Amino acid sequence: MRKAVLVGVATTAAVALVWGILIGAGRPDEQSGDRRAAVVAVAAPPLAAYLPTQRQNTELTEALSVVARSCMQRYGITTASVVSDAWILETAARPVPLYVPEAQARTSGYHEPSPGEADGVGSGAPADGGRGGPQSALSTEQRAVYETLMNGWAARPGSPRTYRGESVPRFGCLGEADAALMRGGPRPVGFDGKPADNSVDVLNITLELIDRADRMARNDSGYRSMVKEWSRCMAEAGHRYATPEAARDDGWFDRPAPTDRERDLAVQDTRCKDEVSYVAIVSALEQSTQRRMIERHRPLLDLVNGNIEARMKNAREIVRNG
Repeated sequence: MRKAVLVGVATTAAVALVWGILIGAGRPDEQSGDRRAAVVAVAAPPLAAYLPTQRQNTELTEALSVVARSCMQRYGITTASVVSDAWILETAARPVPLYVPEAQARTSGYHEPSPGEADGVGSGAPADGGRGGPQSALSTEQRAVYETLMNGWAARPGSPRTYRGESVPRFGCLGEADAALMRGGPRPVGFDGKPADNSVDVLNITLELIDRADRMARNDSGYRSMVKEWSRCMAEAGHRYATPEAARDDGWFDRPAPTDRERDLAVQDTRCKDEVSYVAIVSALEQSTQRRMIERHRPLLDLVNGNIEARMKNAREIVRNG
């Protein structure tokens, strides 16, 4: 199961949508034989309706920042910052794709295009890995204190439970902020049988259902048949891989930049996916399997959305009151 966790210094949880592959995917032009990029209209994954929208996440992060900064001020830290959610949300919306438009594959292989390529869309992540702001100038010892206060002593074994005479919250100022957002909202029971204790627990309910839909799709006979045809197409071009994942994950991301071999492979990968209607089949399966998950778990998912609504109400009140 893919689980989101609160990590690093004051980040929001990152969501990895299983089939998030396709907006702006390239398709071959059958009349000319030219494989130019064309926009493929793909419906949003049904389970996305049970995740906060980008706008909602921005509001939630703003409220999280207000409470976390106030918490940090109790310990005499007035320069505390909470990392902007912009790059995290971009990562959530644009995970490592299984379909790469051919024009992009020619220049970047499976790697994210560098700034200036692909209409200027880069990785979205800051160069410091999202740890910019005041804490980036701290010493190792100061950073340890900062992170303990922000993330709590439970996240760092052996961390002090008090600082300057003040108790440190178990889950830090981030946990305190998240609790303020969760206040008064429904607590759906997760698949571990426990009521959601925080927003990440709520998020993981939806992620678990996305994973279950993913496994169901991969077991579909039509999907397996399509993958076999893709593998055959790749083998005919001299690339022997059983699945698209195997091709994409063959050590390419261990290198800082794409090699010629990676680019050649990625181009052929895209051509074979076009040949076997990969985008259409995967999209149709995503729609059908996720709808089945919703039908089976609608009462639970209604509670998930009820929780999101409650957090939004709390967030707006927090920001209003400063």
